Amino acid sequence: MKKRIKDMPKASEKVAGNIASAIRKVQGKWAGFMKRKTDHLSIAAQKRWLIFIIALFGSFCMYLIVGGLNKKSKRTMAAPSTIMIPKLQEDSRPLGQNTDSIIVHAVKDYYHKRDSLMRFAPEQWQWLIDNRPGLIDSMEQLELYIQSNGLYKP
Repeated sequence: MKKRIKDMPKASEKVAGNIASAIRKVQGKWAGFMKRKTDHLSIAAQKRWLIFIIALFGSFCMYLIVGGLNKKSKRTMAAPSTIMIPKLQEDSRPLGQNTDSIIVHAVKDYYHKRDSLMRFAPEQWQWLIDNRPGLIDSMEQLELYIQSNGLYKP
């Protein structure tokens, strides 16, 4: 067993050495290619190209940063303002109930409220879907877990 443990660092060092040598080869080929392409340019022209490329990539990075911070952009996700997490009251819980029955009761209560919202307040239900899209998926996953463990069957 100790021999195998000692062999592992040697093997990982060998792999790391192979990766490092491959990276060095690629970097050397790239440097040679760039040297051949810029040999005919003067120092001033090389500086101008360097400034142009830096400005190009810098402006692209700034575009991405500003676009990411812009709340009206369709590419960014809207963060929920607040997420309310119900707090279990340990003292008020009856001693005979276990955590699973409390969860099952909470799921039943959620579905009752969901059905009521869908029927009597569809605009609130649409707001909930728009602003909390993960809630529906989370509740479906929780329901599947409860049903697969035999805690509740509708």
